[in-house]
Amino acid sequence: MIRCMVVDDLQSIREHFKDLLDLSEDIEAVALAANGREAVELAFEHKPDIILMDVQLEYDVAGIDAAAEIMTKLPDTKIIILTVHNNDRFILDAYLAGAVDYIIKNDDRTDKIVLTRSSDEGRTWSEQINCLDCLDDCEVL
Repeated sequence: MIRCMVVDDLQSIREHFKDLLDLSEDIEAVALAANGREAVELAFEHKPDIILMDVQLEYDVAGIDAAAEIMTKLPDTKIIILTVHNNDRFILDAYLAGAVDYIIKNDDRTDKIVLTRSSDEGRTWSEQINCLDCLDDCEVL
């Protein structure tokens, strides 16, 4: 079972991604966090395999800063940044913080990408989004 945590300051977004993950038989949403501080605490408590994290969180610790802090103690956790910004600076900062991938939240294909797993183990979710025929090469969870 793949243990996943969703971090977003908007409750509707957290619940949306949790609902998508719940459609899979082998992914379990183990925690939902509303801000960076909560993300760090819940990550240390639940030790998820994957974290879907919004890059810009309101109130306290930004998503990129939370990702960097999580990576110091949980280096095997895969952090995938969720963002509405298709901005090279945000993407570079995410990778420098230890994220393994990013997903543009407002892309029409985002839900399909979260619901699919590439049959080619080396392909990242962002590569699937940018690949014109990606859904032909993916198997539905």
